[in-house]
Amino acid sequence: MKQASERRHWIGDPQRSIQTVAPNPRGRDFVAGDVHGSFGLLREALHRVAFDHRRDRLFFVGDLVNRGSQCHEAAHWLSWPFVYGVRGNHEQSFIDWMAHERGDLREVDPAVLPGGPHHALMRRWTQSMSDADLKDMDRRFRQLPLAIEIEAADGRPPCLVVHSDVPVGLTWRHFRHEVRKGSEFAMHYILFDRTRQSLRIDDVVSDVDRVFCGHSTYLGHVRDARLGNVINLDTGTVYAQEEVAGRRFRLDTIDRRVNEEGPAVDPGTLRPALSLYEVARDVCAVRLESPDVRREELIRRGMPRQALEATP
Repeated sequence: MKQASERRHWIGDPQRSIQTVAPNPRGRDFVAGDVHGSFGLLREALHRVAFDHRRDRLFFVGDLVNRGSQCHEAAHWLSWPFVYGVRGNHEQSFIDWMAHERGDLREVDPAVLPGGPHHALMRRWTQSMSDADLKDMDRRFRQLPLAIEIEAADGRPPCLVVHSDVPVGLTWRHFRHEVRKGSEFAMHYILFDRTRQSLRIDDVVSDVDRVFCGHSTYLGHVRDARLGNVINLDTGTVYAQEEVAGRRFRLDTIDRRVNEEGPAVDPGTLRPALSLYEVARDVCAVRLESPDVRREELIRRGMPRQALEATP
């Protein structure tokens, strides 16, 4: 178990770990799943919902980088005043990787060390970036909160944005206290845990209206990835396209309540997609979907086998 002073080096100031955002009376709020460097798809999705940066807001559930070909754009997106995001495990990996590059080994995740699963991912997209741009991205990632509360104008509980989850059986009020303390227990759950999604535990997190999260790739409809009031938006964005210009993807016409029927899927194939969720209307506003992809092809594209095995 890490000591408190060491944890603070890892996560930053725990007192700034939760950001509260006021209601948006002038426009719409959208939440995007794990982008993983596929910002081209995100731009297309925002275009299709006629996103207006003067009124609308965009929230990220974390994991903006690694795997995709446009990871270098992440800091630029976070610089816009209408964009909000929480830290994911891949942002944490980048922070650790930068610490390792500086020779600071106090809190480095072994995954980013040579031979670790994230080391090659980091090298692939950072080698073309300048030192100044890398430092800017490191600074922006360190400033990301671990949770965002989006307040409701009608007095309802807030909506919550986190990367991974809130522990099953805990209220947000209880877990919020743990996050504020910077406890190791809280850090594990909010960045890494997959218990709810892997076991398909369908319960409700108290003290919030809905929880928007990612981390656990689910290559089905957002409707099926909703467990209680927890909505998982990691529908495999980065696997919905090849890293080559001109790769075709199709729009699945989705503007429905999450409990309605989605399109039929060939049992031998899956449809990775970018899902963009509109908070007020409680709908997946747009879903940019790859044509049917066989499981073997997803592994070739780099999808971890454990994530694929968790997909029905």
